[in-house]
Amino acid sequence: MLIVDLMLVRKIIKIYNKTLLSFTKGEGFNNQKERSEFSLLLLSVLMTSILMWGYSLTSYLYVDHDNHYKLGLFTSVIHISSLFIYYRTRCIPLALNTFVSAGFIFQLSWALVTGGFQSPIIIWFALLPLIAGVVRGQLHLLVWGAVSILTSLTLFFLHISGYVFPNLVTPKGFIISQIFLSFGFIGLCSVFILAYILDREKFYQTLIAKNEQINSLLTIVGHDISNPLTVVTISTKKLKSLLSESGSERVKKYLERLDSSGKAMTEILNQIRDIQAIKEGKVELSLEKLHLNSLFEESLHFFESKIKSKNIELHYDFTKNQDLHILGHSTSLKYQVLNNIFSNAIKFSDQNGEIRIDVTPKPSSIEICIKDIGRGMEQEQLEILFDRNSRTSLEGTLGERGTGFGMPIVKSFVELNEGQIKVKSKTKLDFPHEHGTEILLSFKNATDLVN
Repeated sequence: MLIVDLMLVRKIIKIYNKTLLSFTKGEGFNNQKERSEFSLLLLSVLMTSILMWGYSLTSYLYVDHDNHYKLGLFTSVIHISSLFIYYRTRCIPLALNTFVSAGFIFQLSWALVTGGFQSPIIIWFALLPLIAGVVRGQLHLLVWGAVSILTSLTLFFLHISGYVFPNLVTPKGFIISQIFLSFGFIGLCSVFILAYILDREKFYQTLIAKNEQINSLLTIVGHDISNPLTVVTISTKKLKSLLSESGSERVKKYLERLDSSGKAMTEILNQIRDIQAIKEGKVELSLEKLHLNSLFEESLHFFESKIKSKNIELHYDFTKNQDLHILGHSTSLKYQVLNNIFSNAIKFSDQNGEIRIDVTPKPSSIEICIKDIGRGMEQEQLEILFDRNSRTSLEGTLGERGTGFGMPIVKSFVELNEGQIKVKSKTKLDFPHEHGTEILLSFKNATDLVN
C-alpha cells in the first residue's frame, strides 16, 4: 500500500512540474512570492480536480436527479479553467477565487440533494478557507472562512426549522462519496500542507542564502575600502599640516571637505562592521567596574570643538557624581554608546542650546538621563529608532549628516553591557516651550563592588 501511495505522489509531482513548466513558458514570475502562490494554486487545482470530476461522475451514475451531474460537469470545467485564467491574466486572486467558487457551488449543490445539513459533504467547506489562506493570505482566508461558516449556519437553521432536504443519492453512491470524502480529504490536506512546508523551507533557504551573500559582500567591501580610506585620511592630515601656515585658502577649504568626507566614510564603515559583528554574535564584552565621571570626560572631550562651535551649554555635576561607578565595558560604552548619544544631542541642538546630564544612583543600578532641548523626534521616528532595517538619519540643525545606524548600535551595546535604554522626545512644532529628546540609560551599580 505504501509503495502504491509513493508511486501516486510521484505521478502527481511529475504532472505538477510539467504543468508548471508549460504554463510559465519560460517567462518566469515577477518575484518569488508570485511563483510560490502559483505553485500552491496549481497543486490545489490538480488535486481537487480529481475529486470534482469523481463527484460529477458519481452524480451521473448514482444521484436520482436529471440535471445535477450537468452542474457538476460545468463547475468542473470552470474549476480547471482557473489555470487558463491565470495564464491569460497573470492574476492570482482572480484564478484562486474562480476555482474556489466552482468547488463551493458544486459542494453546496451536492449538499442540497443529499440531506442538507446532514450531508457529509459540508466538511469540504472547511478546506476552502485553508486553500485560499495558504495561497493568497489572511484576507482570502477570512473571506472564504466567513462564506463557509454562513453557508453552514444557513443549512443548520433550515434543518432545525423543519425544512426537509431530499436525499437522492443511492446507497452505492453514498459509499463512493464517503470514499472520496475520507481518503480525498486526508490525502489533500496532507499533500497540500506538505507542499506548503516545502515551499516555505525553500523560501527560507533562499532568504538565508541572500543574507549570507549580503554579509559576505559587506565584509569584502569593508575590508577593501578600509585600507585606501586610511591612506586618504592620513594624506589629508599631512597636507593640512603642510599648508597650515602658507597654503592657499581655497586649497585648505577643499582639504577640509575631503577630510570631512573621509571621516564620514570611516564612521559608516565602522558602524557597518559593528552591526555585522552584532548580527553574527561575535561581540563578547568583559564587564568591569568603571568610573562614571571618567567615561563622560573622555567622551565629551571628543566633542569639545563641536560643543563650542554651537555654543551649547553643558550641565553636569562632576563633583556630585565623583564616587559613582557602573559595571560595563569601557570602550563600547565610550565609543558605541555615549559618543553616538552625544553626537545626536549636539547635531539636533540649535545654536546656544543646552544639554543636561542627570545621574540618579539606586541600590542596584545607576540611571543616567541625557537631555537636549533640540528639535525632537516625531512618534513615527521613535517607533523605528532601534530598528536595524530602518534608516532614521536626519540632517542636523546646521546640515550635519549621519549614517542612520547609530541608535540601533547604541541599543545593542547597551544590552551587551547588561543595561537598558529608553527614549522620550517632544518636537519643537508640537511643544514650543519644552521640546527635545531625552535618553534614559540604566546600568548596574558597581560603586561598592571590590575590584
